[in-house]
Amino acid sequence: MAIKRKGIGCAPPNGRTPADSRAARLTPNPSCARSVEIVLRPATKDDVAALVALERASFPVPNWPADTFLRYDCTVAEVFGEVGGFLVSRQIFPGNTTEPAEREILNLAVDPRHRRSGIATSLIQLELRKKAVFLLEVRESNLAARALYERLGFIEISRREDYYNNPTETAIVMRMK
Repeated sequence: MAIKRKGIGCAPPNGRTPADSRAARLTPNPSCARSVEIVLRPATKDDVAALVALERASFPVPNWPADTFLRYDCTVAEVFGEVGGFLVSRQIFPGNTTEPAEREILNLAVDPRHRRSGIATSLIQLELRKKAVFLLEVRESNLAARALYERLGFIEISRREDYYNNPTETAIVMRMK
């Protein structure tokens, strides 16, 4: 089931729609003031190449092999008919009569052309609809991501020294109830 949301983001250049040409979808638009439609849906095997490319564009040292994305719950955000972002999560504890379920956000990326358009917020808000306690790790230096998570209600609960490689860096562990 796809969910449609409105975000503030980059519209195709020259008013073209995605059907007009591939160049219209791939050329960044310097004026990002119009509302765009974001379609959130489960990832499929047809999305894997786009997920890998997006991770490579988003992280200095991507580490997710292509076959890993669909092992977990993976949601994509389509913008103009292309994958503009994704969120990968998993259940780490199903919950019971006394303890709530726990989920971990494993990977989140947004196409650099569509950042600050509401895609990451939409992906996280959809994930948070699942009744659970949520955990994630984020690089200490990733101030933009940390600010987003804090704005959405995540709090720092611990640090993992030397958790990340290339470069070696501390992970901030965050939680939301």
